[in-house]
Amino acid sequence: MLSKKAKPNFKLLGPKYGRKIKEVSTLIQNLNNEQIKTLESLGSINVKGGVEISIDDVEIVSQDIAGYSVSTNNYFSVALDVSISQELGDEGLAREFINRIQNLRKDKGYLVTDKIYIELEKNNEVERAIKNNLTYICNETLTEELEFSSKNLKNYDELNLVNNIVCRVLIYKK
Repeated sequence: MLSKKAKPNFKLLGPKYGRKIKEVSTLIQNLNNEQIKTLESLGSINVKGGVEISIDDVEIVSQDIAGYSVSTNNYFSVALDVSISQELGDEGLAREFINRIQNLRKDKGYLVTDKIYIELEKNNEVERAIKNNLTYICNETLTEELEFSSKNLKNYDELNLVNNIVCRVLIYKK
C-alpha cells in the first residue's frame, strides 16, 4: 500500500564517509523496501562493499500510492482509498444542487412550505446525477416537478456547483 524511500542525511554522512559520500549516498537511495524494513527494525544494515548504514544516517519517507491516502507510524500503516465512485460523485453533485436550490428559494422569498417547480436547462454533466437522485432532490426541495428543457431558458438563475459545473435553472411556484 505504500512505498518507502531512504534519503541520505548528509550532515552525519559527510564527516563519517568523507570522499566516499557520493557512493554511500547512491547506496542509500537505492535501498529497496526489504532493506529499509530491516534497517528500521535492526537500526543498521550492511550494504555493498561492507558499508554499514545506521538509521540515523538516513531519513525514511513514505510515498503514497495513487488513489490512496496513507498514514504510518512505527507499528502500523493505514491506507484509505480516496477515489470517488460515479455513484458517490453523483450524490455529492445532487447535494450541492439541493443546497443551491434551497438558497435560491430563500432569495426569492418562498415560504418553507411552498411547493416549487424546477426547469433545468439540459446539461449532460448534471443530468445523470439529478436523475439518479431525483426523489431525494424533490423531497428535500419540496419540488412538485423537475424537468429538463432543451430550449434556452430566459430569466434563469445560474447555479455554480462543484468542480466548476454551472447549470441554468428556473424555479417558480404555481
